[in-house]
Amino acid sequence: MALDHFSVEGFPDPAVTGQLGLFRVTALDAGGAVDTTYVGTATFTSDDPSAVLPAPYTFLIGDAGIKQFFARLNSVGDYYLTATDIPAVKMGQQRVTILLDPAGWGLDPYGIGPYGSGSIGLSSLKNALAISTREVQVGVNGLVQDNSPFFDGDALNPATWTIQRLDTFDFLHVVQVTQVSPTVYTLMTLEEFGPASVEHRVSSTTLLDAAGFLLGAPRQADFLGILDEDKDSIASALAKRRVASRDFANPQTANLDSIGGTLILDGAGDYDTVTGADLVRKLITRRLMTTPGDFFHLPNYGLGLRMKEPLPTGDLVKLKQQIEQQVSQEPEVEAVQASLSLASNGVLTVTVKARLKKTGQAVSVGLPIQTGVVL
Repeated sequence: MALDHFSVEGFPDPAVTGQLGLFRVTALDAGGAVDTTYVGTATFTSDDPSAVLPAPYTFLIGDAGIKQFFARLNSVGDYYLTATDIPAVKMGQQRVTILLDPAGWGLDPYGIGPYGSGSIGLSSLKNALAISTREVQVGVNGLVQDNSPFFDGDALNPATWTIQRLDTFDFLHVVQVTQVSPTVYTLMTLEEFGPASVEHRVSSTTLLDAAGFLLGAPRQADFLGILDEDKDSIASALAKRRVASRDFANPQTANLDSIGGTLILDGAGDYDTVTGADLVRKLITRRLMTTPGDFFHLPNYGLGLRMKEPLPTGDLVKLKQQIEQQVSQEPEVEAVQASLSLASNGVLTVTVKARLKKTGQAVSVGLPIQTGVVL
């Protein structure tokens, strides 16, 4: 099989100026059958001088000769959307009629759907509503990218969003984004929202739509804070959603069940600060006792030393190396050395010694781990 030409089809026809359209490119052989082995590169052009087209795409063997793309045609008239394999001098086209965007909702010429600035082809922020003291649900017109919290411009990336109190102009830190539906996302902030009398603004200047283009206007949505009487129901609302308001695996404050907290309370019940060697000891303890994967944004953080399963003695050497590797990732320490000792009652004691980079001060941390070591 060999490429004879492309089939280009599926772009909305007619469409309106600026409408995002999905179209399909199929590699065909001389007999009109799909060339499932095609791995060449398709380059896109149009006689619309204002068209926004996909970048050249090299087909993968997994595409089996068929791939979908997005484009926007921005000029009124009849235009071709063309895919070409330049080295092979093979091409395919679709002719599309582009109508003037009437800048509002209306019916297309066939009366079967909307078009205009409210079209699903123009992604933008739709609305926002606070659902708890630290959560706001944001609605989007159209589909946006939501593949990974690590991608720039991705809806799941907290860095894609900004939230600001409009009474103080303070920015709140977005720490997590979850998808509720294809067009609704919940943003969680580190700080609490203001009361119901305070307006807040969620916005994004980097969010990308499904085609990889920047979000269209409006790129912001305002919402009010939470009523005091509604705050009392937050715990019950979270319980109904089976969401824990406390991080059991990694508690921020130390309690009887754990010693991994990084925050302490003073005599008045307020948060107190810890600095220097004391802070480093807590950071080391927290790192070693955190279960790997508990911090979604730090997938390699933690060792999970609160073990429940038996640990063969042959794994102790490997465990020592893992401890030293984890602690070495703390930016404040150097010269890390770990030692393990097993008592007759099955308690494994982990001792970590390190040195602060800036001051050279020695730091030592000891952790008794109920692990049930297999001799």
